Amino acid sequence: MKWSELLGPKLQTKEGLQDTDDRLTGKKVVGFYFCGHKLGPLDEHYTFYLKDLYQHTIMAYPEVEFIYVSSDSDLEQYNKYFELLKFPAVPFDERATIEALNTKFGFQAYPIMIFFNGEGKVITSDGLCRAVNVRGDGYFLWEGLMKMQYPDNYWEYTRSRYGRRWKK
Repeated sequence: MKWSELLGPKLQTKEGLQDTDDRLTGKKVVGFYFCGHKLGPLDEHYTFYLKDLYQHTIMAYPEVEFIYVSSDSDLEQYNKYFELLKFPAVPFDERATIEALNTKFGFQAYPIMIFFNGEGKVITSDGLCRAVNVRGDGYFLWEGLMKMQYPDNYWEYTRSRYGRRWKK
């Protein structure tokens, strides 16, 4: 699956626009975070929380990526919110792409987060709850998503004193 079919050809990063498919090639988990600056303090709380979770998760698991999908209707609001985030976003001018995503997944309320596997299949549409429940620990987020994705043949990922290793 080409990620650009869902997200458009480019993603906004702190360094500028980047090709969507190049940025997401090789990712095993991609989370779409649907939110916006106008939504209020509770949603801002989730955003600050996800920003920290993203930093911790990416350091340990570079095969994970989060994408911000804005519901803002004002460019100034979008830019203000994007400054808070550490992860890439669908560019503000891709309103048609954002509307298509909202229609495809049938959202009634924000914020929401959906996690996909590397092939673009939904792992969970309750991603925000899962992200909050791991309390900032990228290991538990990764482990939970892997167990959901591969329930029959999941290899337990353990921490050891000498680093991380897989064990049967």
